Amino acid sequence: KHRDQNFNELLSIFISDEKLKGVLGQLWMYLGLPPELATANYSNCVFTSSFIEGSYHIKGGGVSVSEAIVERLEETGVKLFLRNGVRQIISEQGNVKGLELESGEYVEAKYVVSNADPYQTIFELLPEDKISQIFKHRLKQMESSLSVYSMYIGLDCPTGELNIPTSNYFFNESYDHTKSYQFSVENQLNKTDWILSNYASSFNEFSNEKNGVISIAELTGPGLWFTLPNDKYKQEKEQVKDILLAKYNKQFPG
Repeated sequence: KHRDQNFNELLSIFISDEKLKGVLGQLWMYLGLPPELATANYSNCVFTSSFIEGSYHIKGGGVSVSEAIVERLEETGVKLFLRNGVRQIISEQGNVKGLELESGEYVEAKYVVSNADPYQTIFELLPEDKISQIFKHRLKQMESSLSVYSMYIGLDCPTGELNIPTSNYFFNESYDHTKSYQFSVENQLNKTDWILSNYASSFNEFSNEKNGVISIAELTGPGLWFTLPNDKYKQEKEQVKDILLAKYNKQFPG
């Protein structure tokens, strides 16, 4: 019924108040697209999961999930080689044969699963003549999705002293999420929305009564960073950090 609708159209069936739609659509930051551009069905899954089923923090943080996966993989006989960049995927007669690592080592493989983005996998890891022209054309027509600025902050006081709520906190510049999305694409940092997570109640191994730990995330267009050399990258990163800290400090002084 709703498969060809966007999330804003779905909300509009039940709600006429634009501000209420703005409040209910603020999870757009979890999806990377505003309600007017995100599919109704997928958005509804995220909406239901967060608002109705509730949100959870994993004890030990995200790294504990990785550690559990590694432990299980090793139990089944899988060998893991970390920090081994892949130079190219080797194929012969239309079939994958293996991988050449950046170290020059060759790894034979009947199947290769790449978790790099499709653009990198197709245009940088595979030979030019091994992929259908139609598929490459379709890939080139696609837009890059948004990336994320993520900042972890250790405080020299409890979060309560700065009036930081214990739940996840959304800061929206306006009720118009499409406009907010555009600000993120254009990297207009003084106008972008953000999400704060307070670990005071859930990450007891990281927080204590005297020192709070928070993380703040917001969406951004990735294009700015692709062509920067290392020295310029670090310089730009410091400037972004200072702008974001000043912005967050306006909402929670100190």
